[in-house]
Amino acid sequence: MNIKKKCRYLCSASLIIFMFGLIRGIGGLIAMINSSEILIDINYSFIILILLIITCIALSAASVIVAIALFEQDRNYIFYGVLLLLTYIIYSLIQDYFILNKFISNSSVINLVAAGIAISLLLIGKKHLNKP
Repeated sequence: MNIKKKCRYLCSASLIIFMFGLIRGIGGLIAMINSSEILIDINYSFIILILLIITCIALSAASVIVAIALFEQDRNYIFYGVLLLLTYIIYSLIQDYFILNKFISNSSVINLVAAGIAISLLLIGKKHLNKP
Protein backbone atom coordinates (compact mmCIF):
# COMPACT_ATOMS: atom_id res chain seq x y z
CA MET A 1 0.00 0.00 0.00
CA ASN A 2 1.48 3.36 -0.94
CA ILE A 3 2.18 6.16 1.51
CA LYS A 4 -0.46 8.47 0.05
CA LYS A 5 -3.24 5.97 0.73
CA LYS A 6 -1.97 5.27 4.25
CA CYS A 7 -1.73 8.96 5.05
CA ARG A 8 -5.26 9.77 3.94
CA TYR A 9 -6.94 8.87 7.24
CA LEU A 10 -4.24 9.87 9.70
CA CYS A 11 -3.52 13.13 7.90
CA SER A 12 -7.22 13.99 7.88
CA ALA A 13 -7.47 13.22 11.59
CA SER A 14 -4.30 15.23 12.14
CA LEU A 15 -5.85 18.21 10.41
CA ILE A 16 -9.04 17.96 12.50
CA ILE A 17 -7.02 17.72 15.73
CA PHE A 18 -4.86 20.66 14.68
CA MET A 19 -7.98 22.72 13.93
CA PHE A 20 -9.46 21.69 17.29
CA GLY A 21 -6.39 23.03 19.03
CA LEU A 22 -6.15 26.19 16.99
CA ILE A 23 -9.82 27.12 17.19
CA ARG A 24 -10.21 26.10 20.83
CA GLY A 25 -7.07 27.88 21.90
CA ILE A 26 -7.66 31.15 20.07
CA GLY A 27 -11.44 31.13 20.46
CA GLY A 28 -11.28 30.14 24.10
CA LEU A 29 -8.82 32.86 24.97
CA ILE A 30 -10.70 35.55 23.07
CA ALA A 31 -14.04 34.48 24.51
CA MET A 32 -12.77 34.29 28.05
CA ILE A 33 -10.78 37.52 28.00
CA ASN A 34 -12.71 39.90 25.75
CA SER A 35 -16.34 38.85 25.82
CA SER A 36 -18.17 40.64 28.59
CA GLU A 37 -21.30 38.49 28.07
CA ILE A 38 -19.41 35.32 28.95
CA LEU A 39 -17.67 36.98 31.89
CA ILE A 40 -21.02 38.17 33.24
CA ASP A 41 -22.45 34.63 32.97
CA ILE A 42 -19.57 33.15 34.94
CA ASN A 43 -20.36 33.36 38.63
CA TYR A 44 -17.03 31.98 39.74
CA SER A 45 -13.82 33.52 40.91
CA PHE A 46 -11.00 34.89 38.82
CA ILE A 47 -8.96 31.77 39.66
CA ILE A 48 -11.48 29.55 37.83
CA LEU A 49 -11.20 31.83 34.81
CA ILE A 50 -7.40 31.57 34.86
CA LEU A 51 -7.63 27.76 35.15
CA LEU A 52 -9.94 27.64 32.13
CA ILE A 53 -7.51 29.75 30.11
CA ILE A 54 -4.54 27.59 31.15
CA THR A 55 -6.52 24.47 30.21
CA CYS A 56 -7.30 25.96 26.78
CA ILE A 57 -3.60 26.70 26.23
CA ALA A 58 -2.50 23.23 27.40
CA LEU A 59 -5.07 21.44 25.23
CA SER A 60 -4.07 23.57 22.25
CA ALA A 61 -0.37 22.81 22.71
CA ALA A 62 -1.08 19.10 23.12
CA SER A 63 -3.22 19.06 19.99
CA VAL A 64 -0.45 20.62 17.91
CA ILE A 65 2.06 18.03 19.16
CA VAL A 66 -0.32 15.12 18.52
CA ALA A 67 -1.30 16.50 15.10
CA ILE A 68 2.34 16.71 14.00
CA ALA A 69 3.07 13.19 15.24
CA LEU A 70 0.01 11.82 13.45
CA PHE A 71 0.96 13.61 10.26
CA GLU A 72 4.31 11.84 10.49
CA GLN A 73 2.33 8.58 10.92
CA ASP A 74 3.65 7.70 14.35
CA ARG A 75 1.33 4.90 15.43
CA ASN A 76 2.12 5.48 19.12
CA TYR A 77 0.26 8.80 18.99
CA ILE A 78 -3.03 7.32 17.77
CA PHE A 79 -3.97 6.50 21.37
CA TYR A 80 -2.95 10.00 22.49
CA GLY A 81 -5.06 11.49 19.70
CA VAL A 82 -8.14 9.59 20.86
CA LEU A 83 -7.42 10.52 24.48
CA LEU A 84 -6.98 14.19 23.54
CA LEU A 85 -10.24 14.27 21.63
CA LEU A 86 -12.09 12.69 24.56
CA THR A 87 -10.51 15.32 26.81
CA TYR A 88 -11.83 18.04 24.50
CA ILE A 89 -15.32 16.60 24.73
CA ILE A 90 -15.18 16.37 28.52
CA TYR A 91 -13.75 19.90 28.76
CA SER A 92 -16.54 21.29 26.57
CA LEU A 93 -19.26 19.54 28.55
CA ILE A 94 -17.80 20.63 31.90
CA GLN A 95 -17.46 24.19 30.67
CA ASP A 96 -21.05 24.25 29.41
CA TYR A 97 -22.67 22.58 32.38
CA PHE A 98 -20.73 23.91 35.37
CA ILE A 99 -19.40 27.26 34.16
CA LEU A 100 -21.95 28.55 31.64
CA ASN A 101 -24.96 26.81 33.25
CA LYS A 102 -26.10 25.22 29.98
CA PHE A 103 -26.80 21.56 29.36
CA ILE A 104 -25.06 21.52 25.99
CA SER A 105 -24.21 24.34 23.60
CA ASN A 106 -23.96 24.44 19.82
CA SER A 107 -20.17 24.51 20.05
CA SER A 108 -20.21 21.32 22.14
CA VAL A 109 -22.38 19.58 19.56
CA ILE A 110 -19.92 20.61 16.84
CA ASN A 111 -17.05 19.37 19.04
CA LEU A 112 -18.81 16.03 19.54
CA VAL A 113 -19.38 15.53 15.81
CA ALA A 114 -15.85 16.58 14.83
CA ALA A 115 -14.29 14.45 17.57
CA GLY A 116 -16.37 11.45 16.47
CA ILE A 117 -15.19 11.89 12.89
CA ALA A 118 -11.56 12.30 13.99
CA ILE A 119 -11.67 9.25 16.27
CA SER A 120 -13.15 7.20 13.42
CA LEU A 121 -10.39 8.39 11.09
CA LEU A 122 -7.74 7.51 13.70
CA LEU A 123 -9.09 3.99 14.12
CA ILE A 124 -9.34 3.44 10.35
CA GLY A 125 -5.85 4.90 9.92
CA LYS A 126 -4.47 2.54 12.57
CA LYS A 127 -5.97 -0.40 10.71
CA HIS A 128 -4.36 0.77 7.46
CA LEU A 129 -0.98 1.32 9.13
CA ASN A 130 -0.92 -2.32 10.18
CA LYS A 131 -1.39 -3.50 6.58
CA PRO A 132 1.82 -4.25 4.67
